[in-house]
Amino acid sequence: AQSAVQVFKDMGPTMPKNIGLRIGLLDFDLFVKSEQTVLSRVVGDLVGVAMDSLGASEGWIHLEVRRWQRPEGSFGALIITDNGQGWETVPSTIQGLRVLAKHSGGRCFFDSETGLGTRVDFMLPLMQLPGPDGSSESQLI
Repeated sequence: AQSAVQVFKDMGPTMPKNIGLRIGLLDFDLFVKSEQTVLSRVVGDLVGVAMDSLGASEGWIHLEVRRWQRPEGSFGALIITDNGQGWETVPSTIQGLRVLAKHSGGRCFFDSETGLGTRVDFMLPLMQLPGPDGSSESQLI
């Protein structure tokens, strides 16, 4: 199974030449309770929102992976930021990701300001160890 970081890296060759990808790994070996296909979709949707924010302008998309401690527990967080034009309203893709995160026991936060870019934090509950068959857990890194 591919990690979220590998899915992000694999998008590199398909990106328009005006967009650079950057990765920041603050934590390693984070496992979340999620199907692999769901995690791949989340990464694709997050990158899509960032690309829409960038439009045709030159810019970057940054993926950060980290452990996030909140009062309700420990989460694995995928944080996507960009230096695009930002959004005046919340894109429908984000609404869908919020529903998916909530259904999975996670959270999805969206912050965007016109002209200053966008940040989306997508968090899922952490697992202690991957399951023996890996069917219901995916690795973030």
